Amino acid sequence: VYPNPASDLATLSTGFSLTDGTILIYNSLGELVFKKEHLNGEEHTLNLTEFSSGLYFVAVYNEGKIVAGTRIVKE
Repeated sequence: VYPNPASDLATLSTGFSLTDGTILIYNSLGELVFKKEHLNGEEHTLNLTEFSSGLYFVAVYNEGKIVAGTRIVKE
């Protein structure tokens, strides 16, 4: 994910092409705060403007299986 920390927009680059992928973002309490489905390709823009400042956990699924996880800091 870049830039990280991010203020408004961030790019998630998976390094491989998603097929019917899903991105889930959880806050530090483990609550789901963002879900983007039916994704294809390697790079995806994340709009963080509505997020409060803090640490978030990103889970990436491809065809229903988790394939990556990372963290992002919202400024």
